[in-house]
Amino acid sequence: MIYHIIYVQTCLTPGDAKISLKSTQHGARPASDTASEDRAGLPIKKVPTYSNQVTRVYMNTRLITVSSGYCQTLLLTTLVLLLTACDFIGDTNSRLKDAVVDALEFDTVEWTDLMPEADLQALLNPPEYLFNVEEGSLEDQQLFERLAQGERSDEADPYQRALLSTDIREEFDNQNIRIAGFLIPLEFDSPDVVTQAFLVPYFGACIHVPPPPPNQMILLNAEEGINLNDMYNPYWVSGTLSTTLYENELGTSAYAMKVVDHELYTE
Repeated sequence: MIYHIIYVQTCLTPGDAKISLKSTQHGARPASDTASEDRAGLPIKKVPTYSNQVTRVYMNTRLITVSSGYCQTLLLTTLVLLLTACDFIGDTNSRLKDAVVDALEFDTVEWTDLMPEADLQALLNPPEYLFNVEEGSLEDQQLFERLAQGERSDEADPYQRALLSTDIREEFDNQNIRIAGFLIPLEFDSPDVVTQAFLVPYFGACIHVPPPPPNQMILLNAEEGINLNDMYNPYWVSGTLSTTLYENELGTSAYAMKVVDHELYTE
């Protein structure tokens, strides 16, 4: 005959519960079975089952003798309750996040709002020599390379200064904003989840064309990650902006954001 003895030690918290299973073959009866009392001082009762097995559960120092079928049901029920609790916790966290997002107010801003007026005017009024450069010419390629490497050919040129400007709008420091842009992934938590990225105003920045001015790039830090379903699509990103300078081989950002929420861009 085989005896299955399961000890369930209840503690103050469910996470401290311990379950152990001991089995002995016929002729080697459990030590606790050779006495007329269990370790808690209670008399031992044997309940025969169709499988010719006896299962014992110690709980709160009281001995309960049940059949193997009942024990399996108990364990399955416990497992279902644990899984249900995990789902409840996950759903609760999701509702809490939604509540935080709803409670905070995010001001929708445009990229040009982050740029000082002097830089904006310089870019809106490019110098005449740019119109005299033939597209695809050697001069055009050299200018492209200098801008991509963050070099200026003329320190006194307001346009070239604006292209590499790290000047920021101080009033946006520690402000909750919502802004749309494209993601340039820097760090991943998984193949489709980005934890750090540049947010830029146009597609292909830092990769196919020179990076935008530093005050037109935002370093995103997303602890919970951003689901990057398609990097060709723009995103709405909400969070707390800070005037923090960050340099990377792909570019330099004059702003950083702690991401609170994100979604695919819609009008």
